[in-house]
Amino acid sequence: MPRGQLGTVLPIEKISWIQKNIITLCNYRAKPVILASQFLDSMIHNPFPLRAEVSDIHAAVIDGADGLLLNAETSVGKYPLESLITMSDICLSAEKHFPYHDFFLDMLQNAKNPMTKGEAVANSVVKSAFNLLSPVILVETDQCRLSRMISKYRPFSQVIVLCRNPRLANTCCLHRSCNGLLLLKQTETNALIQNCVQMLKSTEVVRAGEDIVFVSGVKEDAINSQFQMKFI
Repeated sequence: MPRGQLGTVLPIEKISWIQKNIITLCNYRAKPVILASQFLDSMIHNPFPLRAEVSDIHAAVIDGADGLLLNAETSVGKYPLESLITMSDICLSAEKHFPYHDFFLDMLQNAKNPMTKGEAVANSVVKSAFNLLSPVILVETDQCRLSRMISKYRPFSQVIVLCRNPRLANTCCLHRSCNGLLLLKQTETNALIQNCVQMLKSTEVVRAGEDIVFVSGVKEDAINSQFQMKFI
């Protein structure tokens, strides 16, 4: 959403409401929404942002944006690295105050009924992660639809998307909370889970006693089944 261009075709006093409305509609339909332009304009020439810019970034995160895009701040600005660090720090701070449970309920109440199987599984996964206080959700997918639906319900857990396609591994990062992990070879599901858990423990992403939610959206033609969910 290029907010600078919106300001040239819409009344200036309506831009804030329109921005919030677009974000909400995209969230309801599980479409990634990225806001662009004029977040840290002052940092093109100055090493510190304005307080209004900080509030603007914080509000965009709370509204449910998947990503925030820096433009001139990093392309022609004097402080590109400082701008990136500032944006990251503000977003991380804002996420600590994000109303995850309220957002989940809002998405659930406004979901179409009957749901698709993928969305039904996704909100069950996120609800389970809430109940178990899981720090990580592992998602095995071959199309990224399942990870997109999980992101729609905004889990506070980190979502690690296991893909065998490099493009999908990159694409899933557009969705909030999701990080792609490329699998270089075919691995049986239980062995895949064991390898991931060992990696998460070695990097201290999870600690002893914490639960992990695993879900697979890869279809198994032998038994005509697509989704399976496990708690580790």
